[in-house]
Amino acid sequence: MPELVVTSAATIRDDGRTVITTRFSGIDLPTIWLALPEGAQPEQLSDTDLGNVSLGLGLLAAMHHGAELRVAHPVSARLLESVPEYQAILTTWYPDERQRVAVHAERVSTDAVRGAGEATFFTGGVDSFDTLLRNRSTITALVFVAGFDIPLDRPDAIERTRRHLRAVADATGTELLELETNLRTLFEGVGSWKRVTHGVALGTVALALAPLGFGTVRIASGKSYAQLTPWGSHPMTDQLWSTEGVRVVHDGADAPRSGKIARIAREPLVHQHLRVCWEQMERENCGHCVKCTRTRLFFELNGVGHLMATFPGTITLHRLLDEGFHDVNDVFNARLLAAALLREPRTRAYGAVLDERVRYIDRRHPDPAGTTLPPPDLRDRLALRLARRRARMLEQRQPLPHRPGA
Repeated sequence: MPELVVTSAATIRDDGRTVITTRFSGIDLPTIWLALPEGAQPEQLSDTDLGNVSLGLGLLAAMHHGAELRVAHPVSARLLESVPEYQAILTTWYPDERQRVAVHAERVSTDAVRGAGEATFFTGGVDSFDTLLRNRSTITALVFVAGFDIPLDRPDAIERTRRHLRAVADATGTELLELETNLRTLFEGVGSWKRVTHGVALGTVALALAPLGFGTVRIASGKSYAQLTPWGSHPMTDQLWSTEGVRVVHDGADAPRSGKIARIAREPLVHQHLRVCWEQMERENCGHCVKCTRTRLFFELNGVGHLMATFPGTITLHRLLDEGFHDVNDVFNARLLAAALLREPRTRAYGAVLDERVRYIDRRHPDPAGTTLPPPDLRDRLALRLARRRARMLEQRQPLPHRPGA
């Protein structure tokens, strides 16, 4: 079995930012860098902190390549104790993509006192806002990582997002911690960002924040307990990135997206700064993709659709009726949304269109093999065409969002 050796160092780059640089040997992998928030100093990171980050970056790569992992630094004893459980979960979820591997590192038990700071990853989305607003009394910092959801080669989109996040941080009395990294260049060769690697990326950043005084780091849940399937960020795996010095918390899985929207719908910060769209980088939200449409309809159900300043134009259903039925989780979300729309008089006609589509998918694929629905055939395409025609007529006759008094 080959061996993957990982080593990290903290230095100051030309702009004064402290950067953790991680290099790999034994397997040809890219050098990874993580720029810490302004004000962080290299001497704040111990050799064990560097070891923890090295383990976070190296473990999935080693499992992907079937290589023993050797970390050239000491590693938290608690973190090392979690490695077998993490590997057991990943190899059970993805038996054809991951192998259990030996991990070699000096085990260090520390009496580290957790820092008083509490941070949460924050992108301005529904999940982020829900976690922030429910934990507003304890959260002291918002974490934004350029290079995760927004590529580093889109400084315009990064700056646009930064302005919204700073406004939220100012309004909530929290600090905005801005990091940047090329970490995805490593994980793109290791597995799907959504299905496998984004949880590890978040956990690794949490490990890097621990020596900066953050004893708790929250990761907002993307799915509820009712929807749990193998996924990169998951309540079973996120907590395994905790150490003696930091507690990593998977937060908010008690509610589906619809429930979270109901919890945050009356918050003016949400109306002004919500950002959910990943389909484009030209503005906050496109307003018409599947995610935008679902989100807008749920806010409409809560009576505030007309207040959502970051969504352009009126609501259209054509993309939701097609691209919104890729897998069983999509069908679950569409079923919840259709049922909710049918209960409200002003959205009942939209609910009927979506409910008819859900019922069609249920009839066609009552027990799909796996989580992804099969590609559409001619019958499916004809049914979609009819559903879209009905939706276009409805959108012209009864546009949403509904504006009170109109």
